[in-house]
Formats: sequence, structure tokens, C-alpha cells
Amino acid sequence: MLPEKLDQFKLLEIRNQLPPDLLSSRTAVFVQVPNKKGKYPIRGDWKEFAQSTHEGFRKIGIDAVAYYNLEDFYAGLDAEQGFLSPLQNRKIENLIFLQVKETILGNEVVLTITKRSSNELLSINQPAYRLQRNAIGELIAQLGRDIYADKLVNANFLILDEPEFFTDTDAVRGRRYESFTGDLKISKLAVPKFSKYQFPDDIDSTSISQDKISVISSYNNAVDLANQKLAEIMTVYPFKYELVDYSEGEEHLYRREFSYVLMFLHSTGKSVKELLNYDVDYNETDYITLKTVQEGITTLEQLPINTPIFKFYTKQLVNKEIYLGNQWDADLTWEEALINHLNNFKETVVKKTN
Repeated sequence: MLPEKLDQFKLLEIRNQLPPDLLSSRTAVFVQVPNKKGKYPIRGDWKEFAQSTHEGFRKIGIDAVAYYNLEDFYAGLDAEQGFLSPLQNRKIENLIFLQVKETILGNEVVLTITKRSSNELLSINQPAYRLQRNAIGELIAQLGRDIYADKLVNANFLILDEPEFFTDTDAVRGRRYESFTGDLKISKLAVPKFSKYQFPDDIDSTSISQDKISVISSYNNAVDLANQKLAEIMTVYPFKYELVDYSEGEEHLYRREFSYVLMFLHSTGKSVKELLNYDVDYNETDYITLKTVQEGITTLEQLPINTPIFKFYTKQLVNKEIYLGNQWDADLTWEEALINHLNNFKETVVKKTN
């Protein structure tokens, strides 16, 4: 579980060499655009941006078979695992990342191309090609020139005319309940700590540049602070729990006699509801959050469906059942969302017992 995803783009090894099979294999595209500003942040129209880009990819021979929102992919541990498997099953060889970034001079489009690794999207020192331009048309034109200069052979002849979007995955692998489980009164809850970045076993840390070490150090310091806050918030939980290292896996937690683990997703309210298999009414414009103001006092807050939020839930480690709680208690920060969820749990489970 992470407070914010480590900016792994800063850890890549930029070599500006295109994958030799870029025009003869399948590619997945991950899109990230700035949020619209207002009272609440609203996700930008990433599909419209992808639509405007796909025709350019098609003309230069890139077989972009799947488009994802990068924030949905990284929404949480269950979502990331669900999205990764189809990349392997569909024999996708290359990854393109399209990011629109706001600067003081206006928007800038950043394109990163890299080979797909086996078990994660990006890894430290992974070779990558990168282009930055002020407009997508300029960027596609330069990419075409670089492809021509590298003399890549085009063998992609059946490219989709329109982009295909993938916004959902099997994040829920068991039955789901819009309630809490009373089993937690007798079962110890595993609460994953936010994970520091650790160098992979096959990476010599002495070979890492100082800039990358600085990025990792800053991130790990933020994780320490987040874990302090997590420990503080969890003190209100009325039953047995333990802060744990999730990286060792759910089977390891089960062998340690945990039955349940606390999880969360972080994306727009609409995306989170889809990932958690809620019934989504596509005519809705806002979701109502049951928000805790202080102990015993709650209020209702309307949050737009495309505002990024956090939502906590509990997962059974054996049969993968999930318990979402009996109220929609998502919120703008992970701290507020966790407080909402714990207080709703106490109101529902503890007070009913008493």
C-alpha cells in the first residue's frame, strides 16, 4: 500500500533508442492527463486525448491494441495485479506512456516507450526512449522521423481504426459484500504498512545515479511519515490488528494466522466503484460520502464521480471475499477515508454487539 506511487519515470535509463520490434508487435498505451481545477479536482478527459493520438500511431505503424488510464492501473494492489495479467496474456511486447504535464509555459506532452518487463510495469534502470514536445502533433511527427532513422521494419498491417479502452479488471476475485464482517471481532486484522522502495536483488545499488537515489530517499522519507500517521489512526480500531509488511504476500500473512487484510483503492469515485463491482448509475454526477467530522458525529458530503478518492475495504485471505462496509465512505485523502471507514465499522459492528 502506497500513499502516492513512486515516480518510476525518474528511475528509468533514458537511451533514446526505440525497441526494434515497435512496428512488428503489440503495444499498450498508458495515458495520464492533468486534473481539471475547481472546488474538487476532476479527472481530465484522457480518452479524448488518446483518441487524438491513436490515428498518429496508426499511420506510423504502431499497433496500439489497448489504452489504459495510468492512475486506474496504479489504483491499488488488487487493481494492479488484475491489470498486469492481460498484458501478458495478450502478448503485448511494448509499452507507451503518454503524459500531459502542466508547466509555467503551458502544457507539455511527454512520451516514454519501453519494453514490457515480466512482473511489473516499470523497474529501475529499465531502458527507455523519451520525447517531450508542446503539442501531440509535433511529438508524433518527431517519433515518425526517429522511427525512419532507426530503419524499423513495419509488419503491423491490421491496426485498429479506433482506440480500445480498458477501464476495469478483476480486482475482486471472490464474493463481495456491502457490509462489514463480524469475524473481525475474533480475527486479527493485517494492516499493510506503506512500502518503502527497495532495490531489486539483481540491481547493484552502487550503479544507481545520485539523482535516482535522491528520488528514492525523498520517497522513503514520505513513507516513514505516512506510516507514523497510519499507526496513529489505527489506534481507534477496537479489536486485534497488526501493521505488517505486505510485500511478503498474502500466503505469508495467512501462515502468520491472519484471516483478513485491510486494502484500499485510489482513483476517481466512478473508477473505484467499477473496480469494486458496485452497481454504477451512469446518470449520476456525484456520490454521497458518509464523512466523520469527529467522534460520533457524521455528515454527508457530495463528491463528483470523477474526483480522485480513496476507498478502504477488508479482504479475506483465503477465499478473497471483500467487505466494503454498509456506507460509501470514500474521501479525498487516505487519512480521511480510513477514519471514515473505521468509524463506520465501530458504529455498525461494535455498537450492534453492545
